Amino acid sequence: MEEGRRESLPRIPGLFEYCDRWCERCHLTSRCLVVALVAERRARRRARSGELQSPGALWEEIRASTRDALAALRRRAEEEPGGSETASFADDRDRDLHWHPLVQAARQVFRRSRPFLDRLQGILAARRADLEALPGGPPEEEEIALMRLENCFEVVQWYHTLLVAKTHRALASQAEAEGAPGQEAYLLEDARGTARLVYVCLGRFLGAVHVLHRRVPELQENARVLLALAYRLREGIGAAVPGCREYRRPGLDD
Repeated sequence: MEEGRRESLPRIPGLFEYCDRWCERCHLTSRCLVVALVAERRARRRARSGELQSPGALWEEIRASTRDALAALRRRAEEEPGGSETASFADDRDRDLHWHPLVQAARQVFRRSRPFLDRLQGILAARRADLEALPGGPPEEEEIALMRLENCFEVVQWYHTLLVAKTHRALASQAEAEGAPGQEAYLLEDARGTARLVYVCLGRFLGAVHVLHRRVPELQENARVLLALAYRLREGIGAAVPGCREYRRPGLDD
């Protein structure tokens, strides 16, 4: 689609509600209210200060905001209160959800992903150095193969941070709907939409880990563990939140 035509398309209501926040890889940023609001805020600041901004300044601000959000999600996923004396929960339901088997399963995926990514990063860096050292530069086929693995690294790195918070949110909305007359429809929709996001994130996560399992023999055993955990979580969230597999997120599942 031509750029001018894309820019003229209307905003998609609720597009950002159940997205994965990976704006750099999204083809719908021109139709996203959140991106538009960031752009407007930057434009107002620029008008007040008279400063000139580079064309990439908007995306750098969005990237910085996303990095902060992911860092917060990572910190939350790493939290593991030892009991009532150290835990800080809003209510009993929040405490129960913290220890819910699916939230713990998501935390297991997160925890197993951290050392996996650390080792993978070193392996890929070594492969990259070996390729760059070849006389005449890296052969095209090997360069493409390595770029694919580097992309898989980025996919695992991105999605493993989302799983704990989003699984918790899906289950929390579903639980809250049971005691919230008048808000039940909204909360159940939020549960389905968020669980759908978890389901999609896990699908992409699994696809990347499958490739790494085949192409990085040093990590095959670790990859098998991650695959088993992620498949179990995906099956569990699909069963726990009825309708999430079929839910259509605005703009994203059309």
